[in-house]
Amino acid sequence: MSEANDRIVISRDGGWQVGDLVSSIGGGGGTGNAVIITDIDTSNLSAGDPVYIDGSGDPQLASCNAAATAEVVGIVGSTANTVIVMGQVEGFVGLTPGARYYLGEEIVTITPPTTDQYFVTKMAIALSSTKLLLDIDEICQL
Repeated sequence: MSEANDRIVISRDGGWQVGDLVSSIGGGGGTGNAVIITDIDTSNLSAGDPVYIDGSGDPQLASCNAAATAEVVGIVGSTANTVIVMGQVEGFVGLTPGARYYLGEEIVTITPPTTDQYFVTKMAIALSSTKLLLDIDEICQL
């Protein structure tokens, strides 16, 4: 690791930086109170998509059908080129408040996978019909 990446810098406005990776806590993008990675290319994804980071360091659509793609790091934010990694995520429709949500096949779903050899990743709890509290857990293979 280079010297520039050896520390986290947190600014008064809630922004933080590790090397060239800039992020923020709270504010914008329909997130309320959240930890957000910015300046990450999400052009091939949509807001609300669950993502993992591939071998090139790029976010890709996560899915429960393989170990590598079930390692969810966050959900694509409504602001361009952002991934929310922890906290509140708004913009959903029809969530069940208080219910646990999981990674499904390229979606966030209330129903955990049940197919043999698939992977269960607990992702969030619904705070309302439109808002999730993102709290990603370790994956478990069925």
